Amino acid sequence: MKAKGEDGAAIAVAAAQITCETAMSQAELIAREATAALAEGDVLMTMLAGLRRLSRRTSANTIALKKMIGNKMIEDERVPFAL
Repeated sequence: MKAKGEDGAAIAVAAAQITCETAMSQAELIAREATAALAEGDVLMTMLAGLRRLSRRTSANTIALKKMIGNKMIEDERVPFAL
């Protein structure tokens, strides 16, 4: 990227946050489905509680991040990074 510092990397950081948030949500869903296929009853509840502890995180505001990237694209009239 040509720009320097945190301001110059803001779009790249936003894209990375969106990617990570999406991947974590998908991984959590797959883990829940796999756990449900492996156990039932009290064992399932215990395993799901463990999964909740392992997947605890502060979610990124992906809507605001997507708007920020979209506004940058409109402002620059180009895609801010190679797809």
